Parts: sequence; structure tokens; C-alpha cells
Amino acid sequence: MRTTKLTDQEFRKTVERFVRKNRTFTEKHIGSTKTISFNKKTICKASSAILQSKEGFNPKAFRVFLSLFNKNLFKNLREVIGINELKVNPLSDRTVRFNHEYWQQHPIGDFVYEFDIKSAYWQTSKIIGYIDEKMFQRYYNDPSAKMYKRLCFSFLARRKKIVHYNKGVPHEIICDNTILKKVYDNVRITLNNNIYLAVCQLDNFFKFNVDAIYVDLKDAHKVNKALKDMGYDFHFRVWVKSSETEISNKNQIKKIF
Repeated sequence: MRTTKLTDQEFRKTVERFVRKNRTFTEKHIGSTKTISFNKKTICKASSAILQSKEGFNPKAFRVFLSLFNKNLFKNLREVIGINELKVNPLSDRTVRFNHEYWQQHPIGDFVYEFDIKSAYWQTSKIIGYIDEKMFQRYYNDPSAKMYKRLCFSFLARRKKIVHYNKGVPHEIICDNTILKKVYDNVRITLNNNIYLAVCQLDNFFKFNVDAIYVDLKDAHKVNKALKDMGYDFHFRVWVKSSETEISNKNQIKKIF
């Protein structure tokens, strides 16, 4: 029996139609894929709606990437001592902050220095030990994997669900993903904490968010040292304050406030 590929909307309508007809079938939501099966044979499947909306997204390449990522993650969860017990607590509840008062003290034309951590979640997962050096290097500088490196962590936080319909009546099973949810939380919180710890070493700043810090010249060397000491690689960009809400360079204009 061939498996029919559906859009997210077609998948939902198929489930609703089978329920109305009192059919007996199984609906599964695992990672980026959801399926409908009869007698343990898959008859149709759909990718997550977020994947279908991504222009140029290659589902086959992503599945290969996700398989390698999961294999490496579970290998390290088994072999790295203490990593399963790791629980990172947030140092601050602020992941984005604007310093308007300090910004307004600087006239238009002043330089702004941006430190933007490259593949921030990917680097943080390597720093913690969730992925090893070989896996990290394989995809770190691969531009085609940029989207995959972001999505693989968000999928860790998703609950895996199986719904068995007996003559249209649903019986839902929620699979325990506590360990994977903790991996996602630890990576996210560690990154937020490291940005916060870097900012705490500064005299002042213009703005920080989940993976970037904006400062003037006197604090630029402090950010540079703090991020390097933590093991991060980053983009360093020089901008000019071009308005009360924007910065610019010869290539682009960027809204900062």
C-alpha cells in the first residue's frame, strides 16, 4: 500500500472524515511527522505545518540531519557522565533588554558594535556536551543546515502523541519526553545565562537579546573576551547610529529599537 503525502490541512480533514465515518485507525505525531495508519500500515503522512511553510525546505535532507542529530544526542546522554542529571536554572527572566536612556545619550553618527553568536543553540549544545565535536563540525559551517540546526531543538520540546480511534472514539497516549524537554530547556537557559553573565561584566550596553549584544567602544573588548572565554564563536559587526531607532553600515539598515 502506497503512503499518500498530505498537507497539514488535508491531514486534519482526513482525521475528521474518518471520525465521522466511525473508522478504526491510529494517528501519530512524532517529531516533524504525523501519520495515519490502518492495521499498523501507514496510509498517509504529513510534515509539520511550520516545515511546509519554509521556502526551499528539503524534508528528506532534514530527516537525515535529524536522525544523525538524535543518534549523537542519545549517544552522549548515555556516555557523558552527569549530563542526564544536569538541570540549568535561569539567572534572569530577561532574554531581551533595551537600554533607551543610554542609547539616547549617544548622538547620531556614533559607532555601535554588535556581537552576534553564530548558530547559538548549536554552539551551546556542544559546550554542554549534548553533541560531540565531530557532529558539531559536520554542520557548523554548512549554510544549507542553518534552518535544520534551529528546528532540531524546537522539536525536542514537542510532545509525542498517539491517538487510537476505535470506531471513531479517540484514546490518546502521550509519550514521556521529559528528558528531551530538559535538553531543550538546558540549551536555551544556558545560552540566556551566558548572555546575561557577559552583560554583567559591562559598564553599559545598548541592547541584548537571546544571541547578540550591542555596545559602544569602551565595552566592546569586554564582550569579546567574555564570549571567547565561554567558548563561543561570533560575528563582529560595526554599525553607525543612523536614527533614534536604527543602525546602519554600507550594506544595510537595521532596526534596533
